[in-house]
Amino acid sequence: MKVGLWRAGWLALLGVLGVTFAPLALAQSPENGVRGVVTEVSRSAEVVLVEEDPSEESGSAKGEFAVTEETEILEQRDGQLAPVDFEVLRVGQMVEATYDGPVAESYPTRGVAGRIVILAEGPADDGLPALPDTGGAAALAAGALLIACGLVVRYSLR
Repeated sequence: MKVGLWRAGWLALLGVLGVTFAPLALAQSPENGVRGVVTEVSRSAEVVLVEEDPSEESGSAKGEFAVTEETEILEQRDGQLAPVDFEVLRVGQMVEATYDGPVAESYPTRGVAGRIVILAEGPADDGLPALPDTGGAAALAAGALLIACGLVVRYSLR
């Protein structure tokens, strides 16, 4: 009986960790955006449409990014990132755009842009490296869940 309660405690802890860290991982993860080509720029609404592969007939990853005063717009120049104005964005540029805050789970995904980095003109085969993926909260959440799962399995088998 005592062992059953102990296992239940570990499972409860695992559930709490999942509920606590999963939203952070989803909201902060580097995958929360699109690296691709700008296919549309709305100057009046300040919205940018980015598509991973516009030539894909069945549709590729596509995101609609609303630009606000807080949105960081940068351009890669000589290996450095320099701030630029919204007016610099135009169709055909290769960008990496990430969301800031909640995202509408639609096609294309829609949300407020946290950061848009102009990488180059034209398609993705320009040889430029992607911005570094540090993992952020997603790595923390995955690590915590793996440790918790490992502990539950280890102590359940005793």
